[in-house]
Amino acid sequence: MDKPRVIFRADGNEQIGLGHIMRSLALAEMLQDSFECEFVTSSPTVFVKDAIQGLGLNLIELPHISAKSLTDVEKSFEVPFDMEGMLGGVSMVVLDGYHFGKNYQLSIRKAGCKLVNIDDAI
Repeated sequence: MDKPRVIFRADGNEQIGLGHIMRSLALAEMLQDSFECEFVTSSPTVFVKDAIQGLGLNLIELPHISAKSLTDVEKSFEVPFDMEGMLGGVSMVVLDGYHFGKNYQLSIRKAGCKLVNIDDAI
């Protein structure tokens, strides 16, 4: 029987947001015996790529979203949904980052996936 697919979605590099990446990788490592874990991130550095691939996870790279390409509303709330067409056959998406707002989360739920949102802002 195939393992359920889980996508981990986080952004970061050695300068900012690395905690989101490392926390998600730690969780993926704990789950990979029971789940097929994949990692989706925007413009990963060599360090981040090596960390993800070092665990044997499939890496899906997204293009960097420039602040110039975002409207003022998007800048103040969240990044636009960027996983179109990736969620077929995915059981769950784990988000770790401050920029995955309500609309992003709703897009995942509308695709029929369970959603886990890691939030350390409390």
